[in-house]
Amino acid sequence: STMTSEQQEDVKQKIKALLGAGHEHRLAEHWAEAESKYIEVLSWDHKNLDAYFGLGEVYFERKEYAQAKETFTYLLKLIQSQEAGDESVSAFSSPLTTSQINEAYFDYAICLQATDDNEGANKQLKILIDRDPKNPKYLDKAVELGILLKERVPAQEAFNALKNVNPDNQKLDSLQEQINELK
Repeated sequence: STMTSEQQEDVKQKIKALLGAGHEHRLAEHWAEAESKYIEVLSWDHKNLDAYFGLGEVYFERKEYAQAKETFTYLLKLIQSQEAGDESVSAFSSPLTTSQINEAYFDYAICLQATDDNEGANKQLKILIDRDPKNPKYLDKAVELGILLKERVPAQEAFNALKNVNPDNQKLDSLQEQINELK
């Protein structure tokens, strides 16, 4: 069923209003209200990036890691197929900013770690560090996961990069000791 341009404009305005309300509720930490606004957006536009991002963040903030993981998995698949040109951005959705996409990758990695998938978390983090190689928050997490997974070389590489971008980091000595203890 194709919409007339007027109908399409109406839906666009409705979605814009719902997203605005969702974001306000999320900032105010009204998680249930935010969740219902984002879900309503998805009922109108089932590939809306903003709504998936908002919903993922709501579940993440509520520490509902399994639901957050599912939401981010879908969101990142959608983004990857859009970046590859296999999928067009929906008419009712604006592309996410680089920092939103990176935040989705990072929070997804944390969800994977929280649900005992350190390997998966590490994999997402590698993608993320390719996208943003000098971010101390990401490098710090990569060192932590490298140590957890007892992967000495990747842990040391992430550590060296972290030390370069963040030489005053108070944890550097203790992290290096932990890496040295890896066999």
